[in-house]
Amino acid sequence: DLLLREVGRCVQATDGRGLAASLGVLARGPVREAGLPQALEALEPRVEAAASQWCGGRWGPIAAKQVLARLAVARADWGRAYGYVVAAYNTLVNALRDESGWTVPVVRRLTYEARVVAERADADRASSAAAA
Repeated sequence: DLLLREVGRCVQATDGRGLAASLGVLARGPVREAGLPQALEALEPRVEAAASQWCGGRWGPIAAKQVLARLAVARADWGRAYGYVVAAYNTLVNALRDESGWTVPVVRRLTYEARVVAERADADRASSAAAA
């Protein structure tokens, strides 16, 4: 709840830097999991309800997916973390359409190109390592 309250505070204050820091999943401290169920699916309704309460209708779904992604990262469940991060990102892009719609094509294009370039760089690195 503390993290979701912080997200809500940042949204209310239109604090973009604070919101980005609060929603980050990679550069955060350890997660306390005492009392949490093993299956993240069991947590989804609780996290989504709390996120809606503290962060509102637009930012709640984004915050919920990022919190779940953070838990998945803490458990080294990278596949599930990726699913949550992608869901949060897509929801963010849709929210940006309402905020400043003209930027959406740019965000989508640059994100797509960054992913493609990263995949090609990884493939190139792998083939160079195999040749050596």
